[in-house]
Amino acid sequence: MSRQLTVFALCLFTGCGASQPAPPTSAAPPASAAPSAQPPPAPAASSAPARVQAPRGVPTACDADATRAAGVCVPSTADVDHLCQAASVDAALVMFVKGSPWARRFLTRETEAWNAGGGATSRGKLAFDEEVIVLRKREANAMMVGQGASYDALRWDGACVSLSSEELTDKLPPKAKAGPVAWREIGQKTRDALLGDAKLTALYAKRQKECKGVMSGEVSLACVKADGALSAGIVDAVRGGFAAPTPELR
Repeated sequence: MSRQLTVFALCLFTGCGASQPAPPTSAAPPASAAPSAQPPPAPAASSAPARVQAPRGVPTACDADATRAAGVCVPSTADVDHLCQAASVDAALVMFVKGSPWARRFLTRETEAWNAGGGATSRGKLAFDEEVIVLRKREANAMMVGQGASYDALRWDGACVSLSSEELTDKLPPKAKAGPVAWREIGQKTRDALLGDAKLTALYAKRQKECKGVMSGEVSLACVKADGALSAGIVDAVRGGFAAPTPELR
């Protein structure tokens, strides 16, 4: 009996047979209550949008720094790069007009056309006594060792060519020649202005008659002569002061 009382007493103090409540634990939130994942940030654009090159006009005044380096009135380097890239007959007609500030030079010999800058240029050769406009003086080039200074120049057809100082003279020849001015490469605005001249209109009509609209391929000798006469007539008009419309170059 005393043993039972002892056990009973111990149970009173220790709580035999009663389970202690477990400390509260934070229950995991139901799946529906879980915080939603944040959407990934939008990926950055892989590349910037292409920049549209704004039209650029034909230069009309000497660039101070480039002129100091070349020793003659020339456009800025950026303008020269743009002119040579455009290879525009319309731009050449504006540059060559009588009274423009640009330095004219003339070929001392027949010379193969090439462009040291690697861009497009005329086919064939420049003629002896051909007139060009100096665009810039080039730095020494390994391909021109022993030839002195070299220059980039503009032809009447709008193309740029590279020439050594020995290939150029500032002495005006008795009859300065000009590179070919291809009618088919002239813009419509400039064509319309040219055909406002009665002499050029007659030369154009003659060309149309002889060439019968043919622009390339085999043509008659009469067509070749009529095309050359129109080209020469345009050159004479520009040298005489004809002001061709100024194009926008892209």
